[in-house]
Amino acid sequence: MFKFKEIEDIVDFAEIASFSFSIPHEEKDNLLKELSELQKSGENFFGIFENKKLISGLVLRDYTMKMRDNMVKMGGIGFVCSRNDSRGKKSIKFLMEKTIEYMKKNDYIVSTLYPFSLKFYRKYGWEMFQNSKIYKISTSEIIKSKLNEDYQYEEVSIITEDIQQFYNEYATKNHNYCLKTQQSWDNFTMYKWNRQIDRGVIKFSHKDEMRGLIMYSYSKDDKGKSIYTIFNFIYEDINTKRLMFNYLASLSKQISEVYVFLPNDFVLWPHVNERYKTEEGLVSPMIRIIDIDKLNGLKTKGPDMNVNIEIEDKQAEWNNGIFNLKVIDGEIQITGAEEADITMNIGTFSSIISGFTNIEEMLDSGKATIIDNYNGTDLEKYTTFLNEFF
Repeated sequence: MFKFKEIEDIVDFAEIASFSFSIPHEEKDNLLKELSELQKSGENFFGIFENKKLISGLVLRDYTMKMRDNMVKMGGIGFVCSRNDSRGKKSIKFLMEKTIEYMKKNDYIVSTLYPFSLKFYRKYGWEMFQNSKIYKISTSEIIKSKLNEDYQYEEVSIITEDIQQFYNEYATKNHNYCLKTQQSWDNFTMYKWNRQIDRGVIKFSHKDEMRGLIMYSYSKDDKGKSIYTIFNFIYEDINTKRLMFNYLASLSKQISEVYVFLPNDFVLWPHVNERYKTEEGLVSPMIRIIDIDKLNGLKTKGPDMNVNIEIEDKQAEWNNGIFNLKVIDGEIQITGAEEADITMNIGTFSSIISGFTNIEEMLDSGKATIIDNYNGTDLEKYTTFLNEFF
């Protein structure tokens, strides 16, 4: 008989995760260190136990994420894994269902994860909500701009209060950024893996006022090639953006290429002389609504709309039923309804609510179906972009 509870022995969980994610032997200690730090910082480790033995588990991390025009409580799920000799027992299904129940009881509005398989997690109600890319840019081909000496940049060794405040203010206004606590910053800057040379933050300023930030990782691949990856490239004005490209161009004597993770609304081509490449293999995150009722009162752009939607949710019975979805003066309103205009599953509905897609696209793809009297009313799309990795 399965039992869902919090994992206390992190060593046992790390062994299961090492096997599931094919962690090399020389990196196992670093994985254990990372998981131990996450546990110490208060993140949730949940497992399924059979006869008191841990057979599967995951990490549930707490975030406050921007979705449409709101900051919402989001559960980031990572390190989903199971014992090799326990596969086929449906312990992962039980684990995901119990984690969804936990999130409902603790007022999470949405959950996101990075899937090894879209098909696998669609079974549990998650759906795509981002298709951003990583761009590989030659540093010698970056166009440099002339800026006065009031614009400066520096690498920082301590995450000061002004950096935290700048980042969090930016997060409340852009894409699907998440607020960062001091612990979040510590987790990022902490050295973790053998192939990583460094992780750091570059601060960009105008007249001593912070105006931009780069968060990067510097590592080596299997062949010993240096890899400079930028996870955050954020700025408040055009000149700061140009200063940031100047900084990347200055790396050309040491680093020939940089990898930059950017949202789809970022216009890159005017900043480079030659073509840049798009890297393949980037795993796009998926999203799931935990409790439809908690969408009430969320703010959104776009015109007023009104539609009745029948939702199927195989893991969360409280989300099953017919709902009236309205937008009135920029506010989402959810109530029960008697008859449906269209029908879809919770994953499709979650992707629409996130702003990644809309009803029209889901009808065209067959992921939503018209039942009767649908008048074409729709939700506004957003450029979605989550840059937290877990």
